[in-house]
Amino acid sequence: MTSPRHNLPSGHGSTLLELMLYIGIISLLMVAVVGFSVDFLATSLKADAAAEAAWNARFALGRLTAEIRQANGYDAAHSTFGASTSVLSLCSATTAACAYPGTEIVFTVSGGRLTVSVNGAPALPLTAPNIVVDNFTVTDLSTDASATVRSRNFGLVIHAYYNATGLWITPPDVTYQTTERLRRSEGFAN
Repeated sequence: MTSPRHNLPSGHGSTLLELMLYIGIISLLMVAVVGFSVDFLATSLKADAAAEAAWNARFALGRLTAEIRQANGYDAAHSTFGASTSVLSLCSATTAACAYPGTEIVFTVSGGRLTVSVNGAPALPLTAPNIVVDNFTVTDLSTDASATVRSRNFGLVIHAYYNATGLWITPPDVTYQTTERLRRSEGFAN
């Protein structure tokens, strides 16, 4: 006994095997595209976070160096050197607290943010709320023990990172360092 044959013209329809193969290939391509997209997004977020931390650190360091250049001296009694949470108290003119009457400018880290306070006013942040400064080190690099407070060299280090709470990335951190000298008292305008 012969069974009836259904002759399908070639090129019409597909078998179940062909359909499963097609779905498998498309699925693999979709997994690759999603994986690439996730990696691209993570890289983009890390780059943005590093750029923001770097911008904040450069801005803070720029303000610090400008103030040091303009200062007449520093208040050794209220400054802390060599610690990861240093305090730098500068005197831009002669004040009683600085032994030079005038303006006192204090740089310190408070709540993970680098801050500046002028004449005892409330501290203003120099870094954004999502940037954490976990190391602000000021070092007195002057080699002459008899050097006055008006002719000192300072080493400055700022280590900051983007606070990625709630994000699924670990952003890179940035460290900036420089040296600066009190200059105004030596006849320089800046």
